[in-house]
Amino acid sequence: MGSAYHPVVMDAYRVDFGRPIALFALSNVALVPHLAQRFHIFEPRYRQMIREAIEAGHGDLDRASPIAVALTNASDGESADLRPVVCVGRLTGVEPFDDGRFDIVLQGICRASIDEVDAAEGTRLYDRAWLRPLATAEGTEPPMPEVRRTVRSLLSNPRLSRLCVGEFVRGLASHEELPVSAMLDLVGFVTFS
Repeated sequence: MGSAYHPVVMDAYRVDFGRPIALFALSNVALVPHLAQRFHIFEPRYRQMIREAIEAGHGDLDRASPIAVALTNASDGESADLRPVVCVGRLTGVEPFDDGRFDIVLQGICRASIDEVDAAEGTRLYDRAWLRPLATAEGTEPPMPEVRRTVRSLLSNPRLSRLCVGEFVRGLASHEELPVSAMLDLVGFVTFS
């Protein structure tokens, strides 16, 4: 199965889509590209997932295995009802606790679609999946200045300016170096979370 997949480099972090990637299934928290999200890891399956991701990088987070955050319609986080698109993330912070729990920070790298779920088996408690990236680092988006102008105009609306995040999202829209797709992800996440 791995021959149709190619490694993708995003923000100098290598995501190897030629092997299954650990799934972190959640019912109420999403991860989006370019955004860092904090998580408290307490379930045994996810504690194992974090330990193994760190071990794969020999303790170096820059080389740790990626983790895909998948949304599920099931309230218990079971992967039987996963949505087909995930966000692949990289560990950027890990704080272990003596009892085996972790506080982690995952940074979203890219979106991917689930081709096939590799269900937990044997001693592995967590699911993994064969993923296909929806965008690659080689692909560049057009500048889309009209979209950027439209977003800036919408964000200058007096009703939005009263939001506590209004100043922050206007600041995001003003960064010309930020790709429009990333700007839309971040503005949408911050505004509607």
